[in-house]
Amino acid sequence: MDCIIYMRPCIFDSGACTPLDFGCMRKLCRFVGITCALTCILTTLHAQAAVNGNRISVRNLTEPGTVTRSPALFQRLPHGKTGVDYINVMDLQHRMSYLNYAGSVCGGIAIGDVNGDGKNDLYFVSAPRSNKLYIQEEPWVFKDATEEFLLSGEDRWGAGVAMVDIDNDEDLDLYVCNYDAPNQLFINQGANKPFEESAASYGLDMVDASLMPAFADFDNDGDLDVYVLTYRYVQSGGRPSRPPVGVKNGRPYILPAFEKYYHLRQTGPNGYTADTCGRPDRLFRNNGNGTFTDISTEAGITESGHGFSATWWDYNGDGLLDLYVGNDFTDPDHLYHNNGNGSFTDVIAEVMPYTTWSSMGADCADINNDGLLDFMSADMAATTHYKSIITQGEMGDRRWFLENAHPRQTMRNTLYLNTGTKKFMETAFLANVAKTDWTWAVKLADFDNDSWVDLFVTNGSARMFTDADRHIAPSMLIGRTEWDLWKDSEPFIEQNLAFKNRGDLHFDDVSKEWGLDHHGMSYGAAYGDLDGDGDLDLVTADLDEHVGIYRNTSSTGHRVTLRLKGKVNNSHGIGCIVGIETKENGIQVRQNN
Repeated sequence: MDCIIYMRPCIFDSGACTPLDFGCMRKLCRFVGITCALTCILTTLHAQAAVNGNRISVRNLTEPGTVTRSPALFQRLPHGKTGVDYINVMDLQHRMSYLNYAGSVCGGIAIGDVNGDGKNDLYFVSAPRSNKLYIQEEPWVFKDATEEFLLSGEDRWGAGVAMVDIDNDEDLDLYVCNYDAPNQLFINQGANKPFEESAASYGLDMVDASLMPAFADFDNDGDLDVYVLTYRYVQSGGRPSRPPVGVKNGRPYILPAFEKYYHLRQTGPNGYTADTCGRPDRLFRNNGNGTFTDISTEAGITESGHGFSATWWDYNGDGLLDLYVGNDFTDPDHLYHNNGNGSFTDVIAEVMPYTTWSSMGADCADINNDGLLDFMSADMAATTHYKSIITQGEMGDRRWFLENAHPRQTMRNTLYLNTGTKKFMETAFLANVAKTDWTWAVKLADFDNDSWVDLFVTNGSARMFTDADRHIAPSMLIGRTEWDLWKDSEPFIEQNLAFKNRGDLHFDDVSKEWGLDHHGMSYGAAYGDLDGDGDLDLVTADLDEHVGIYRNTSSTGHRVTLRLKGKVNNSHGIGCIVGIETKENGIQVRQNN
């Protein structure tokens, strides 16, 4: 089986990124000598070449060791075996328990080799408790090294996390988003020394309703910039007894004391109501000298929203990373086109036919092996008619928005197929992934090593906040938060779902067959090769129970593992796009996020 492996190099030094042109990339890879014949199961490719002063390290293809396959593709490992005893606790007595209503009730997950021993480690962010670092000592055996590395995060309500080499010394640092407290940047000192918290000196100690960071080199200058996604501020004492609205010159406005909590939502041509508001996101440019600058306004990133996802991807293949921001409720999603001059233009109405309504998790991947990156955004559409009726919530005052939003919004998942033109085609129903229940995380990856990108989603919620039998009138929130009204209800337990890509733009539900049908309240998810056997394992953030650690037991298929290592900057190749072309399966493309 002949194949060609090629990559669009991310810029490790400086200069413009090469556009996603497979003809050019074929020439590049033939130049550096990574054309090969696949005659065995692929594990790791090794060669040497210079790309802007950086080497691409490669090894010869070898047969993998024998793998014992369990009855299911994934095996959930007990915490007693792994040593990962971390629980995302839902503390009903915590002073900030009102945040259990929001998506930050369950913290983020990061996978990476923190101590440089060649084995991936795990970092978990907690909301009401301390964060935890687990160092992998041997395959599937971890130890709690939080105190050793000074990574507890102190007493802050944590949310999302990213593990990146921000200072380009080849080891992984950690950036943690917190609610209404300074975000934290933990710099890895190497040699198993404690991390140093340095967010203030880097200019990244922003205080807001921060939810998650998304790193990328958007300006192609070789260093990593960061977009910080925010959600909303929750007024701890509930709504005031008097409406937070004033009238000036015959027009309503939100009183200044309440602007961080509320905005005026249009309910008709001349109608408005005070509603909770999302926060403005921030874009920080890396100055290349150990500091960052907030360039949100000059870059055209000025909108506010209840953000739940931020995904960097080059949607049009021009070599510049663009940004998709998914927002909850009626807040519009944004597709920020990278103009190449440090600014962005929201082009979502021109590129997407419509968007998800309550946008949740999102991911990009090439789902049909045509060499173009596609995109999926999740909503909360129920998988059965019964569940769709009991969880539809109160929609009466949203009719005007439903009929007038631009672009229109739909209450289900969207799967956007990249057509190679300026327009994307929405195919979620065609692909059998339009409805996946109350979905949080979306992970697109080839889990069974058959060359086709599959889908995994996490489901469930702290409570069934969209219960159709419970109408929450604004007057009920005077002096009380949403959580006060729901905290005595039952948890909303749902099943996680996995879908196998059949290669014909159709996905089949294989949740039970793959051992990924866990019932619970799962929020975050991350994947990576935890045991170095060439397949992707999974970790899930499950609320009020031990985190889920899933060993992939795949013993079939092929995999090429590339380790991207920039020697000048961007040491882990964040944003690089790698492609493989075979006669049997066409072009496979992966973006390193």
